[in-house]
Amino acid sequence: MKEIKRILKVKSKRNKKLLFFLFGLALIGVVSGSLFLTFIHKTDQELVKEYITSFMTSIKEGKLNYFDAFKNTCVSNLVYILILFILSLSIIGIPFVLFLYFVKSFMIGFSISSFVFTYGFKGTLFSLFYIIPHFINFIFYSIFLIYAMKISYLLITSLFGKKEVSLKKPISNYITYTCLLLLLLLFTSLLESVCVPFLLKQFLFLLK
Repeated sequence: MKEIKRILKVKSKRNKKLLFFLFGLALIGVVSGSLFLTFIHKTDQELVKEYITSFMTSIKEGKLNYFDAFKNTCVSNLVYILILFILSLSIIGIPFVLFLYFVKSFMIGFSISSFVFTYGFKGTLFSLFYIIPHFINFIFYSIFLIYAMKISYLLITSLFGKKEVSLKKPISNYITYTCLLLLLLLFTSLLESVCVPFLLKQFLFLLK
């Protein structure tokens, strides 16, 4: 356990500046997503409200198809990771990877504001439950993004740098973490599609 803590401490120090940058980008994304709902047209606001209400009604009446929800969530997470993986293996992939990361944080902020807009202060509790799996995924994505950016940097260095760079070990570690992340996403997909609706259902009495 001490050895694991030591390794995590060393890695966090090495990536301190990058972590601060990603945290800042994520914070901007969440704030932007939270404020976005206040700037869109009232018709669009009503559509968002209608979607949230319909989602909660499906949970209340037991009409939510958990298998379809799990399948759609898995596919969405899988596509997202594969896109990041492919982009990171390109020397021009870093800006696109960062943009997708920003979009993820934006959606978290938008989800929170959507529940609050629909149910007022009570919506804060529902939004917190709703974003639990998304927040867990976001932590994994942040770690993944560090690997992705380092791989892109090494590719650029190997192509245009004067020193020869060995890519075998970094790419091997990157593939290993990608496979591990895909397994973890199966768990969070199950959490999002089954556990979160169950939790939301337990607090539906607050909406009466």
